[in-house]
Amino acid sequence: MHLGDNEPSHIPTPNALRLAKSRELKSTRVDDDPILAVGKLKYSTEYYSSIQEIGLDPFHVYYWTPAQLWVCQEYCKNHPFPTVASDATGGITAKLKRPFGNISEVFYLYSVAVHDHEADVQYTVANMLPESHNNLRIHHFLESWLRSGAPVPKESVCDHSVALLSGLENCPKENSFPEGVENDDETPTDSMKWAHQIISEVKGNLAEGGDHDNIHFLPEIVVCIAKLMKFLPLWSDIMVPKFGYGSLTSSAPVESIFNDIKHRTFQNVHLPTTVDRVQETHLGSLDGEMKLVAATSPRKKGFNAKKDRCLSSYPKCCISGYLTKHYKMDVK
Repeated sequence: MHLGDNEPSHIPTPNALRLAKSRELKSTRVDDDPILAVGKLKYSTEYYSSIQEIGLDPFHVYYWTPAQLWVCQEYCKNHPFPTVASDATGGITAKLKRPFGNISEVFYLYSVAVHDHEADVQYTVANMLPESHNNLRIHHFLESWLRSGAPVPKESVCDHSVALLSGLENCPKENSFPEGVENDDETPTDSMKWAHQIISEVKGNLAEGGDHDNIHFLPEIVVCIAKLMKFLPLWSDIMVPKFGYGSLTSSAPVESIFNDIKHRTFQNVHLPTTVDRVQETHLGSLDGEMKLVAATSPRKKGFNAKKDRCLSSYPKCCISGYLTKHYKMDVK
């Protein structure tokens, strides 16, 4: 082709390229329906031991790999104060199309993450993609994770989401605060009674009038502070002497993992994408992540010893296929 010649007919147009890409992506999907696709993935040899539970309406899926359980168990066993961080992020999963033109609610990816300071590595140990985001759903997800063999950590970190706080508070734990964070604003608690007592004492010392303006005068903020007093044990070191461990911590590990998921794991995927593609892509990434974690961990000898106990609840044929494909292991 020379300058000024017509464009050759064999060069595809942008629309043709888009159609070819769409057909190729569609050909690799298990099913055109995302819900049916996730159901088929759950019963496939590759993902049977990783996709733990699926719900239809409201839709939800819990997933974590056997390797995540092994690593988490070894971390909690060998660390004096094991800590996990939990949070959620959006923009990854597209809404589901329901019958008669209905559309599902927004999906958020919930993750439980660990920052192992000894090994200088951070990783996720459990994940959930739910359509509902209340404390009951979060509590059931965490309970399912613990029932699958995950140990109870000594510390759990999250942001100020009341649903997440309440879900964590209702899970089994070694220590608990003297009052539940699930109390509503009308229920008096010890800390709120203490706050109202201080407010009453301050009001008794207030002086009326004066010869200049008080730029800090904002009586409306007193009500807000009093309502927030029930969260004081969560955001301070006030309970550390009672528990004998703990410190001011951060949910930075799980936030960093969300950044990696969006900008590295799905860097070649247009987000939001279908829930089945999220499962395949994320689980594939988790397999590689756990291999690296196990290889660099000073406790990697303990992973093989945990293998049989962690997998005893799964069908042997499925586990054998999973380990052969991802970890080059055989189940005896």
